[in-house]
Amino acid sequence: MDNNEFNGGYQQTPNYQNNGGYQQAPNYQNNMGYQQAPNYQNNMGYQQAPNYQNNNGYQQPAKAPNIFKQFAFSFVPPKYKDLARAKVGSMIWLIILLVFLLTGFSFLSMLAGYVLTGGVSEMLDLFPYFELSDGEFSIDETFYVEEEDVVIYMTDEIDEFDYYDVQSLMDEGFTDIMLVGRYNICLYEDYEYQEMYFDEFGGLSFTKDDLQKWTGPFIWVIMLIMYVIWFVLRVFWYFLCAGVYLLIGMLLALIYGKKIDAGHIFKAAVFAKIPMFVLVSLFNMLPLEVSFPGFLRVLATLILFCFGVWFLPQKSQQYRQY
Repeated sequence: MDNNEFNGGYQQTPNYQNNGGYQQAPNYQNNMGYQQAPNYQNNMGYQQAPNYQNNNGYQQPAKAPNIFKQFAFSFVPPKYKDLARAKVGSMIWLIILLVFLLTGFSFLSMLAGYVLTGGVSEMLDLFPYFELSDGEFSIDETFYVEEEDVVIYMTDEIDEFDYYDVQSLMDEGFTDIMLVGRYNICLYEDYEYQEMYFDEFGGLSFTKDDLQKWTGPFIWVIMLIMYVIWFVLRVFWYFLCAGVYLLIGMLLALIYGKKIDAGHIFKAAVFAKIPMFVLVSLFNMLPLEVSFPGFLRVLATLILFCFGVWFLPQKSQQYRQY
């Protein structure tokens, strides 16, 4: 019986507590180091979060240039890197403002010329009887006049004119051209081409006699309408040409071996057109015998544009816009 009790080891069960080490449980806290939890904050560096802002650069984004800087920078190719940050809205407003002012000044100078030469009524006396009705122009006889670098051609024997007709006269040295056919009119002035169809005038009808009767206060209304149409067409033509330059710029980016955002290239095209647009418009308002051939204007714009594209940021260097 004693052996059985000894072999069973039931009396030795107190050693179970020693082997289990349950009394050493307080050491569990030391091993876990839970009391050192404050170091967790030091390791994570959460308190250093302000450095994240410095690295990210959100606090000091490069400011987009305003319209005054956009205008000044458009003359300086290295500044096209800054123009890439220009907001599209402000860029569009800049072009609208320039076209509005320059078209207005040019229009006023033209009106002044009409007044000095005896007014619109006396000028209309030079033309044969004509009429515009239901989108169709008719004239008693073909009218053609050349004076220095100006040519006016009006006929109902030709249905419509196009850019190639204007180009042929440009090649002869004419810089101010008006071609009127049965269904449309083509204008070339200030080295800009415009084409309008009479059926786009909303059913407008008048005759030569009507225009002569309206040479009083009504002529100013007509002139205002003409100015608005001219202004809208010039803005449209400006951005259309910029779209053509965009295609050229994308090709230039490939030649340069640079990855440039198409939006930045389009901005460069818009800004590159400003210098010649302004200079030519101003020169045309001065009483000077100075003219800019069309090819020279395009060439100067292309050279400026090529340099401007070179300075544009690549996609990995693009600016954040705000």
